[in-house]
Amino acid sequence: MNCKHFIVLCLSLTFATATKAQSAGQKPLSDFDYSRSIFKLDDEQQSNKQAYLRSAVLTGYREGVKPNTGIPYFEIYHDPTSGTAKIGIYNHSIVEMLRLTSVDPRRLILNVKDPSKYLYNPKYGDKQAWLRKNGYCFEYTVPEATVGKVSIRGTLEQVFGVKVSSETRPMKTLVLYRTSNMDKIKSRGINTGANGTIDEKGTVRTSKMSNLGTRFDAAGYPIFIDETGYTGAVDMDLNISDWKNFEEVRKALQRYDLDLKEEVRPVGDIMVVTEIN
Repeated sequence: MNCKHFIVLCLSLTFATATKAQSAGQKPLSDFDYSRSIFKLDDEQQSNKQAYLRSAVLTGYREGVKPNTGIPYFEIYHDPTSGTAKIGIYNHSIVEMLRLTSVDPRRLILNVKDPSKYLYNPKYGDKQAWLRKNGYCFEYTVPEATVGKVSIRGTLEQVFGVKVSSETRPMKTLVLYRTSNMDKIKSRGINTGANGTIDEKGTVRTSKMSNLGTRFDAAGYPIFIDETGYTGAVDMDLNISDWKNFEEVRKALQRYDLDLKEEVRPVGDIMVVTEIN
């Protein structure tokens, strides 16, 4: 098998390792069978009468294998013959595999020697080229009855030599607040909450105030905090040409007695990855 890292936990529950990098120029695995075991099992193992069969396999990026797109980032493939279930995670970064979904870099702290190996950043250049070098695939086969009880993250922490925690940390934030008690933003329509709309120019119709955060997130601002306390539906015509122009955005909001400030605040659900090996 062509792989960058190959780590196996099988039957005896002991790890073996080997290293071999897959070249980007090799033939894609267009005939890859996601449901089939990576091992060739003998008859006794395949029958798995005692329900002891387990295996964990980590490889590098595998050309032609589609990355998981659902939430969470894994699929489960059931094998009624052996009574096992295989959890498959394909062609994702280390951080995405540990989180089992996409990751907001603003909510991530990497206490590691080389952060460039853990999560893609546009400054690293072409994303696909980066992923070929730093992406991984993981397959974890367990007895069918235990598939809902296994710790995928715990196993991956052991494999990658890291510890993951969710913490409250002081982080840079963008705070939206009101500058008066005058209500210049009340919607003329029905309060549809999250079903309201905000277009690229900042035309806001029957939307929650907190939904403005989607525009600030897309523009690359720090973590958005809605501190207006306004719970009703909102209508605004901000007419913003460039959401990355902080002063333009502020002036547009000020017409509605709103303003922004950047502050360091305690923020929860910060993913902290720490190398222990």
